[in-house]
Amino acid sequence: MIDAAQRPEPRLVLGNVAKTFAGTTVLHGVDFDVRPGEIHGLVGQNGSGKSTLIKILAGYHQPDEGSRAALNGEEFQLGSVHDAAFGLRFVHQDLALVRELSAIDNVALGGGYARGRLGTINWGEQREFTARALARFGIAIDMEEPLARLPQVERTAIAIVRALAGWEEASGVLVLDEPTASLPAAEVERLHEIVAGVVKEGASVVYVSHRLDDVVAVADRVSVLREGHMVGTQDVSGDLDAGTLATMMVGRAVTSGRRLPAAQPSDDDVVVRTRGLRGRRLAGVDLRVMRGETVGVAGVLGSGREELPYALAGAAGPAIEGEIEIGGQALTHGSPRRAQLLGVGFVPADRNREAILGPMNLRENLTMSGLGGLPDRSVVNAARERRSVAGWMDKVDVVPRDAERMLPKFSGGNQQKVILARVLCREPQLLVMSEPTAGVDIGAREQLYQLIRDEVDERGLTVLVASSDTQDLVAMCSRVVVLKDGVVVAELIGDEVTEPAILDAAEGVSRTHTRQTDGLSHER
Repeated sequence: MIDAAQRPEPRLVLGNVAKTFAGTTVLHGVDFDVRPGEIHGLVGQNGSGKSTLIKILAGYHQPDEGSRAALNGEEFQLGSVHDAAFGLRFVHQDLALVRELSAIDNVALGGGYARGRLGTINWGEQREFTARALARFGIAIDMEEPLARLPQVERTAIAIVRALAGWEEASGVLVLDEPTASLPAAEVERLHEIVAGVVKEGASVVYVSHRLDDVVAVADRVSVLREGHMVGTQDVSGDLDAGTLATMMVGRAVTSGRRLPAAQPSDDDVVVRTRGLRGRRLAGVDLRVMRGETVGVAGVLGSGREELPYALAGAAGPAIEGEIEIGGQALTHGSPRRAQLLGVGFVPADRNREAILGPMNLRENLTMSGLGGLPDRSVVNAARERRSVAGWMDKVDVVPRDAERMLPKFSGGNQQKVILARVLCREPQLLVMSEPTAGVDIGAREQLYQLIRDEVDERGLTVLVASSDTQDLVAMCSRVVVLKDGVVVAELIGDEVTEPAILDAAEGVSRTHTRQTDGLSHER
């Protein structure tokens, strides 16, 4: 234990940082510091103030009067993009990359292109610069390849490289906002290696994440915000775990709740049946899901886990082959409309790109797929729509309850609640979800889990959950099928559904309960 007097002076210090929006204070005199060469975790529920704090640090928001900040002992003006830029760099959750362009272009968009004598782009020098920047962190990719074709972890790495391009100061601070929100568990360790490389070069890192196990694994210290107050900062040690952080964040003990009981197989109760399902990743999947059952789908990146939910929702395109039956009726491949008519409700993996209409408010986003129940003589009955939206906002506990607010202005957890409400308002017989809690904090996760349980209990909803986050599968599912190389390689039921068992099966580690299976329920 280092004596306080021997600790180095903090690299970044924030003092008495406060922020008020329209008379509502969202940050209450927050004090925060980052030491040289440390990874400092910052956690809190959606609405805790952490995003506001980061935006103040980045110069996007102006803080209230009396807020102070210093970097390496030199004071700077919070809320000023120019002042913040001299020693602070940021990688935000959406990464702000141009997926159609290569790594060379994306890195240049951050630091500028190398120029020749006549002001034209010197492509040779730009390629060399990008290669050196990537090599600093051990990133080996085809620099000419469009980013859309690269794994998510490589895109995140390129966003980090772009943020640090031309930044030679070893005395700066890199802020990573939800760097693992959309990463499969297998890729998180790779990102941690890259972050460790940043620190090795002398920089400090502020690591903002909803994944508490992830924060404990990578951080040296962790600070917790709750309702705009800094409730504590703790050193990461054997005594600090995700449960402790969750309690600090929420203000009470948090548990993942019960798993749903396994449904008893019966041919009369089959809601989903696939035979020989093939696609870009799927290589012959036979699956059966019963009414009222919540089944998880696990597997590493490229296993077929990402493709299966889209196939069941008719949204995987023409590459799908094989049979899919929903409620005994054939699903036409590549037909989301047919899937919807058969009672399939779908929550896709990337809500920003695939589910949210940014120019529309909460009310419009929630009712867009359920307008068939709201017309009055071919015109939407506005009063009926408002009542429906108000009821769903109460049911899923959207905060704030402002139906006219633009949906992108809500937190990730509240956005996901609205998307789920939009699906559930159609009363589907099958709910298919892909990465349902990506970028969602622990409190909102618990609410989403409970919403699904209530629907299963109250009306026998059948649920299929495909997730790279094993916590989702353990919390919600009574059965988990594990995919590897496009086929089902293991089935876990009841008490076998644990995080270690899921990870072992996905990675091919032999266990007594991970055996070859056709995806159906089996006698033991």
